[in-house]
Amino acid sequence: MSRATSPSRVRYLILGLLCLLAMITYLDRAVYGSVKVPLMLSVGEQNADRFYILLVAFQLAYALFEVPTGWMGDRFGPRSTLLRIVIWWSVFVSITAFAGMPLFGSGVMIGFGALVTLQFFFGMGEAGAFPNMTRALYNWFPPTARGFGQGTIWLSARFMGGMTPLIWVVVTEVIGLEWRQALWACAGLQYSGAFSFGCSSPTTQQNTRGSMPKSAL
Repeated sequence: MSRATSPSRVRYLILGLLCLLAMITYLDRAVYGSVKVPLMLSVGEQNADRFYILLVAFQLAYALFEVPTGWMGDRFGPRSTLLRIVIWWSVFVSITAFAGMPLFGSGVMIGFGALVTLQFFFGMGEAGAFPNMTRALYNWFPPTARGFGQGTIWLSARFMGGMTPLIWVVVTEVIGLEWRQALWACAGLQYSGAFSFGCSSPTTQQNTRGSMPKSAL
């Protein structure tokens, strides 16, 4: 195989960045199971019985916007679309941590209804993450390696989903962060992931054989 057509090792950098985004995605999802009791108490709910409404709002938005956001990846490229996705959901995770707090020194607070709305927008933002990861994988990996790449991404996501409760205990019980601070730290991690993806991801894609770049990612 000539140098002009030999697969580029840059694709493994892309795979690593996609795995990082997949891990952050599942960290976001799983962390709400750990924070649901203090989150509900902060908006005046005496228990977490109505937490399912937040889940419905998130999952409904997530389902409704999967296809439109996947189309955005086809139209504008997975790199820019994934950056928008991560920044969007990071913003709404940050805002969620203000639940029950007076905003800007006023008497206006994020109550239960506003929290449901935030979760809907959060679902909108996170929708399309995996379709666009798959599109990026298609752009960079040859057919003979796409199963490996997809499996690595899903491994990373599920691993983080399983480790999130332990991470939450370490952050809140060992380190001693309050739940709001832990959510803000989570959002900061997401911003860092977006920055890493934006700065480290090459602006070119490979053809379906994983060889030399041919157009913008």
